[in-house]
Amino acid sequence: EADSSSALTMGLAPEAAVKISLLRLTNVGDRPRRLALTAFVEWTLGAQREHTQHQVHTSYDAGRRAVLAWNTFDPHFGGNVAFCAMSEPITDFTADRREFLGRNGTVARPASLGVPLSGAAGSALDPCAALRCLVQLAPGESREIVVLLGAAEGEAAARETLDRLADPGHAR
Repeated sequence: EADSSSALTMGLAPEAAVKISLLRLTNVGDRPRRLALTAFVEWTLGAQREHTQHQVHTSYDAGRRAVLAWNTFDPHFGGNVAFCAMSEPITDFTADRREFLGRNGTVARPASLGVPLSGAAGSALDPCAALRCLVQLAPGESREIVVLLGAAEGEAAARETLDRLADPGHAR
């Protein structure tokens, strides 16, 4: 018998270029549960990842629990800032795809699950956003976790969008 249940609802913000994932976890068992959750996205920010990966710059915004990414070299989207964020406190993160997946790792079997992530961000990485949090649930307890993936025109607009949409009540 399973000790926990989950339900994932996905949608788009009507007023912003943001995909909202709302994950509801419930501990249906009689013991406390501790779960590690990781949100992962590979950044392209252009036509093909293989052509843009060395042009993408990333940074981590601890207050917003988000990795921000931009490619100022792209003539069409150079002013946009992409982001991936979680509503729960982040225990560790990386913006380095090779670190998360491993040298020959795959999305189906990332090498870094169960291993702390380094907090790497910046330029000259194989860009991604991997955000991890720990969720502790008492017996019968439920929790909703929001993951946001989107973009906005400029860093200030991206941060404002994150501030507005990260709350589970708004995500619903």
